[in-house]
Amino acid sequence: MATKKASKTRATKAAPAAKAKAAAKAKARPKRKAKKKTARRRKPAPDPNLCPVTGALIAPVWESRFRIAADRALTEGAPLTLALIDVDGFRRHQSELETERADALLKGIVSRLRDAFSEDLAGGEALLGRLAGDLFALTLPRELEEGMGLLALARKQLQKSPFKVGRGVRRREVSPTLSAGLASLRRDGTRAEDLLGAAQGALWRAKSLGGDRLGIPDKERMTLKSSYYPQTQLDQLKALARQAGTKESALLREALGDLFLKYKGRAPNSPIG
Repeated sequence: MATKKASKTRATKAAPAAKAKAAAKAKARPKRKAKKKTARRRKPAPDPNLCPVTGALIAPVWESRFRIAADRALTEGAPLTLALIDVDGFRRHQSELETERADALLKGIVSRLRDAFSEDLAGGEALLGRLAGDLFALTLPRELEEGMGLLALARKQLQKSPFKVGRGVRRREVSPTLSAGLASLRRDGTRAEDLLGAAQGALWRAKSLGGDRLGIPDKERMTLKSSYYPQTQLDQLKALARQAGTKESALLREALGDLFLKYKGRAPNSPIG
């Protein structure tokens, strides 16, 4: 019994000492920083109205807003100028830079265009969209002459210093040139389709003359070109023209303009590229 009492006494005395020793060891250990619980920041969802590469409006959204702007300007008697802007020799840049750096070049071009027309774009009076490939569309609440002057200044500013694309050993400096075709409301038509067709023709001529320039529409010389169509297509065309309140020939010319946009960047012999 005496032995048991003695061992129990020793254990009771040793307990505080063991606790003190353990506390000393714990104190000597480097303190771990408590992890702060921080709320994970969710990335904002991409805007479906904007091109994920350049940040310009995607073609369907731009076209819809352009039609509304053209109708409103016509009703209010306000000026409106459309510019179709194309990167000269973009296929060559794309081949040399490859996709990632070529996309960075387009993004840089859009960024500088935004800076050049920041006031009009910020006020919502101007629209900048990517129609296809390296073809961009810009509407301005200006008359044709003023729009041309502003775009000429913007091109000079944009081409003042090279674009730096890529990182590290893949970094490149590129100095692209731009061509543009401009058309204005009333002077070149009273519908959005009229302005698009006129601006396309002006851009085509600017590119055909070597690029790096601005073009405005000339009075088009109409040329007869006959062709054969399936009767079902002709019946549909007639019905559509009656529904739209326009001529069948006007619809065909509009469709031809859409065709050029569809194959933008694919036709190797086209000067628009």
